[in-house]
Amino acid sequence: MLVEERTRIDDLSSSAVLELADHISHDGPVVRQIFECAKVFVRIHESGSFTYARHRLDVGQQVVTAHEISARMKDPMRVAAVRSALIELEERCIDWPFSRGSSSWVLLEILHPDINLSGPENNPTIIFRKAVRISSSGKITSSPLLERMFRVFDSELFLEGNFSFVFDPVIQLKNVSGTGIYTKLIGNETDCDAILKESIDQFICDILDENFSLSSSINPGFYFEYEGSIMNVKSPAFEASKRTVASKKKEEIKSQRIPPFFGIRK
Repeated sequence: MLVEERTRIDDLSSSAVLELADHISHDGPVVRQIFECAKVFVRIHESGSFTYARHRLDVGQQVVTAHEISARMKDPMRVAAVRSALIELEERCIDWPFSRGSSSWVLLEILHPDINLSGPENNPTIIFRKAVRISSSGKITSSPLLERMFRVFDSELFLEGNFSFVFDPVIQLKNVSGTGIYTKLIGNETDCDAILKESIDQFICDILDENFSLSSSINPGFYFEYEGSIMNVKSPAFEASKRTVASKKKEEIKSQRIPPFFGIRK
């Protein structure tokens, strides 16, 4: 899978956690909400066809079609949701900011009720998240030029269809001074890893509840850039629920598979 390198807040040292928590609590950083979605990279092949990628081996010169990329999803309902989203993308996105054969990829986040596991039911939506370059080894990078060209989409995504097309939605976090959220965290500073983790988990839940209408139990979280790194802030309650539901879903899919047919030996 093609994934960005991100750092989880609870992977940091205690001093780094407090610095980051101070920034989250008081500086009003601009963040991007995490959604339960299917992520697909797309570009225009030199032949004029849309080609897609979810693995580094998709990044070569071959065309990977909407049918092929969606067929890799394990859940049949996800297959149908992703396929319908990409077909609609090809029908509606006539003006593409990058030329044919360009090595610039656009990251799509596909939301649909059939893609949800533990979070709220999302309406059918395609989020145009960012433009990137992908190396043959799967490393993902961007640049100021790519970002400027990508912003053309912000004025182009106006046609209506079964899926809403949305350009890179962001929110600015509130300054939570006076709420006691940050004070409670620093008041629990300790060398005990278990107690520190519990305090961090509670801080994350408090920040999510303060900034989003969703309960932290069904809110996947958010991410943002901080000192050159991408920081992931995920709800511990949601993560636990997601693991449970995903395990049950996996067992359901396994039980629906048709057992192999063995012939009768004469």
